[in-house]
Amino acid sequence: MDAITKRSYIQFLSLYLISSLTLLGFAAYYFYDSRVSMGKQTFYYKMTHIADMQGLAIIEAYMNDKPFTLLKQNGFVISLYGPDKKRVAGEVLGSVDFSKDFYTKRGVTTLVSTSSAMHHGIKYVVVQTKLLAQSKKESLKEIVLWTMIIAAVIVIVAVFLSWMFLRPLKERAKEIERFVKDTTHELNTPITALMMSLERLKSKRTFDERIVKNLQISVKNLHEIYESLAYVSFEHHTHEDENIDFKEIVSDQMKFFTEIAEKKRLRFVADLQSAPLRIAAIKAKMLISNLLSNAIKYSHPNKTIRITLKPDKLVVEDEGIGIKKEDLQRIFARFVRANDYAGGFGVGMSIVKSITDEYGFAIEIDSKENEGTRVTIRF
Repeated sequence: MDAITKRSYIQFLSLYLISSLTLLGFAAYYFYDSRVSMGKQTFYYKMTHIADMQGLAIIEAYMNDKPFTLLKQNGFVISLYGPDKKRVAGEVLGSVDFSKDFYTKRGVTTLVSTSSAMHHGIKYVVVQTKLLAQSKKESLKEIVLWTMIIAAVIVIVAVFLSWMFLRPLKERAKEIERFVKDTTHELNTPITALMMSLERLKSKRTFDERIVKNLQISVKNLHEIYESLAYVSFEHHTHEDENIDFKEIVSDQMKFFTEIAEKKRLRFVADLQSAPLRIAAIKAKMLISNLLSNAIKYSHPNKTIRITLKPDKLVVEDEGIGIKKEDLQRIFARFVRANDYAGGFGVGMSIVKSITDEYGFAIEIDSKENEGTRVTIRF
């Protein structure tokens, strides 16, 4: 992972984790607060019920002229107080504040009730418990545990999503890096040939047809590179369609590539019929030029390239290295090359596919390794 990708990965991951964990923290806090409030309310009603039952028992004992008894409830302690706030019966878990009806202090929850109505000299019924504090601790532990589990899941998902998010960028960065290297390599060959040919012309000071031919080939190579890159960059959306005879475009491009083909000892065999089409001229030119360029690049020396044009289709067939079956669908992707046999940017077939898609042409590719490739475009 390069420095830029790594920095982007860390930034995206940090942003995702900070936002997600912050949201999780707020959710956990409000869930805990809600759970504590519900627990507090539940204990209030339960302790009030216990105090009412104890008050009712005191009243019934008074009415029947019998001594009262203290009720027993697991987890709860009951104590009785007179008007002077002195304990008459029962046990306590902590000091009692008679100014409050229901409160929690130092882990002890206390409810003060007057349900006895002063019978038997009892004014206050006090119920105390530690269960509410224990329930809060258990709820806190449970919520913290689940928060940690969910946080761990969020981290795992964040790492996975960050990687998935950056993978296209990483692949694009590799494509751009490879594109720059290919561009440097592709431009180096014709530029070097131009410089060497010009030096030879300067030294001879006479006209040399072979040197001029090399200059022409180099210039044409540069022109082909420029046109492909310009088309990929700008895509020529502004060019208007027109009625053309595709035969003239094919003938012109064959003449353009003749010297390049001859340098590799390749020959064109053409069967061209008139093919009226409505298409932008620049796109018609790019269509055939990329097919011829690929046929030349991937043909073995001393072979034949056949071009067949009929009113309903164009066929370009070479006797080159061929394409693996598993690479046939991949060759239409931009900046993708099926092999490293020859130079190039991996944009030729991408341009062809974009033009055929735009005009509704069908494209078929038949290829066998080490035998050759046949490209058919049906208009």
